Amino acid sequence: MASQQRGTRAPRQRVLHEDQILDELNQSEGDFSASDDEDLYMPPEVRPNSDSDRCYSSDSEEDLELSTPPLSSPALSSSSLIRGSRVRSSSRRGSGSGRRFMRARGRGRIVQVNNETSNTWTGVFSPTKHNLLSPNYVQRAFNDFEMFKYFEDYIDDTILEKIVTATNQTEMLKNQKALGLTLRELKTFFGISMVMATIGYPKIKMYWEKVWRLPIVADNMTRDRFFLLRTRLKVVFDNDIPDSQRAIDKTWKVTPLFDRICEGCHVQQKSEHLSIDEMIIPFSGQCGIRQYCPNKPNPVGLKVFVLANPNGSICDMKVYEGATTFPGYDGFSLGESAVLYLTTSLVPGHYLYFDRYFTSMKLMQELTHRGFNATGTIMKNRVPRDCVMTPDNEFSKQSRGTTEVDTYLQEFDGSIQKAFGVACVQMQ
Repeated sequence: MASQQRGTRAPRQRVLHEDQILDELNQSEGDFSASDDEDLYMPPEVRPNSDSDRCYSSDSEEDLELSTPPLSSPALSSSSLIRGSRVRSSSRRGSGSGRRFMRARGRGRIVQVNNETSNTWTGVFSPTKHNLLSPNYVQRAFNDFEMFKYFEDYIDDTILEKIVTATNQTEMLKNQKALGLTLRELKTFFGISMVMATIGYPKIKMYWEKVWRLPIVADNMTRDRFFLLRTRLKVVFDNDIPDSQRAIDKTWKVTPLFDRICEGCHVQQKSEHLSIDEMIIPFSGQCGIRQYCPNKPNPVGLKVFVLANPNGSICDMKVYEGATTFPGYDGFSLGESAVLYLTTSLVPGHYLYFDRYFTSMKLMQELTHRGFNATGTIMKNRVPRDCVMTPDNEFSKQSRGTTEVDTYLQEFDGSIQKAFGVACVQMQ
């Protein structure tokens, strides 16, 4: 009995590696492709409220190479091809759309089947590119360029003379004595202030002290005169500003100076790629529109929306004044209004970049209609409901640099991309 059992024992199976299995298959003449009885093809699931679903497959090798992107998944490994398993890409939760991969007749061929809807990434994103109009801006000649000429682009003698007149008038009205401020002395005061900002002594008095004395400062103006002008400068004469203007312009005390600086920003050369963000002008005095932004280098001061070149030069800006900051942009949020206002000085065709404080679907649509290309990070609660993407807890398991794109061509020519770096970030 024992010998009979030993004689009927199944032969010992031999373990083959993938290379050996491929050699055996190449030497055989059998057809190891899937039979007709196997469930090779799974019809795409119908997505609710979708008007049409179409499936695409390539019959020729040429079409297959064009339609199937290079994959580094187990679907292309030799072991998976031999087993004839069907690999399914991760589909979006809450929708029936997705990609299906199946084996076709013929060894080593993978056919991609797309269940295409209006909300599904089709593999090709070809947005409408708005080219920069040409000629766009007046080109400036920089022959014999001097730094003082660059300073005059922003602050010229006209605005300085207004400051001199307003300062002397205010001093005479309040103290009944002449201050005697001249244009030359005012320029000296501004020059000393720039030097102090560069050197950065902890106390202003140190520039006149014997140990720390700085000749370029101390030889051109006395300490007491500098402190006197520092507390007396006025941009406008208060009695010339009516109450109606004060009610609508919360920065009326410095509006002429700020407008002149903006004129200098407008004449600077603008790059094709521009950025929009908010910055803080440090200010700790009494002001009704003073803001506190904890994430800024200078958290306390006046908040300003800025349009800037890649090198950091400012092309346009607007001080935040509360609800009256952008009176002509009803129906838009503060961030949306800031972007639209700053683009009024631009010609169509620029590429704009901003953060999630500004980005919204409504803003992207408006910029597209105005002929601008825009990119920005977006908050999750501003993403359209029909744009369903992989949850963060699943997406964060992927390798760094993984991206996912979703198009929503039914609304306008754009897309939402999700990328994983240190954390999951969504861009529009």
